Amino acid sequence: MSRFALLLTALLLLTACGATKASYKISFNVDEVEQQSSLTLASLRVIERRLARMGDQLLEQDMKTRDQEVVLSLKIRDREANETLKAELVKPFTLSVMEQSPEETADTVVEGHGGFHATDITQEHLQWVEARAYGPEGKQGMVILYFNPDGRALMQKMFRKNKGKAIGIFVRGQLVSKLTVDTDKVQDDIVIQNIPSYEIARMFADDMNVGLHVTFTPLE
Repeated sequence: MSRFALLLTALLLLTACGATKASYKISFNVDEVEQQSSLTLASLRVIERRLARMGDQLLEQDMKTRDQEVVLSLKIRDREANETLKAELVKPFTLSVMEQSPEETADTVVEGHGGFHATDITQEHLQWVEARAYGPEGKQGMVILYFNPDGRALMQKMFRKNKGKAIGIFVRGQLVSKLTVDTDKVQDDIVIQNIPSYEIARMFADDMNVGLHVTFTPLE
C-alpha cells in the first residue's frame, strides 16, 4: 500500500473515531399520518441544513416508528456541532405578529425597520406553512401562512386597526417579513412573496412547520 493510501486510511479512521451519536424521540401535535410523515422528512432536512451551516454533516441516520412517535438516531462528525444542534432542536419555537409603533413605545426596535408592538397573535394561532413556486419559470418562491379560526379573528381586528401601516412577522425573536396592510379584511392566510427561490421558501416552510408541530426529546 502506498504512503498516500496509508495516510488516507489513517485520516478516515480518525474521522470515524471522532464521530458522535445522538438519539431523539420525535413527537407530533398533529394526528394525520400524512402530515406526520411530511414533518418527519422536513425534520431531517432541517437537521441536515443546520449541520451544513455549522460546517458539519450527518454521517448516518436511522428511524424507527412506534405509535405516533419516531425515534431518530444520528451519527454526526463533530461533537461540538452535535451539542449546538441539540440546543437548537429543543429550543421552544416562537412566532409573533407585531404592529408597527413609535420607537419610544415599541416592545422591540429593528434597525432600518423601526419599532414594533406585540399583539396577541402567536405561534398558537398558526396551523401550517406552505411553500410555492411562482413567477417566470417558477424561479421565485412564496410562503403561505395558514391561521386557525381564532388566529383569523385576531388578524381581522389587527388589519382593521392598522390599515395603511405595517405589521412584522417575527420568528424566534427575529423579523422575517414586514408587510403593509392595504386592506381591513384578511383572508384565511398571509402570503409572503418575492422570496428569491422556491428552495429558500421551502427551507423557511420546513423550519416553521417543524417548529410548530414537532418536539425533539434527547434520549442520550
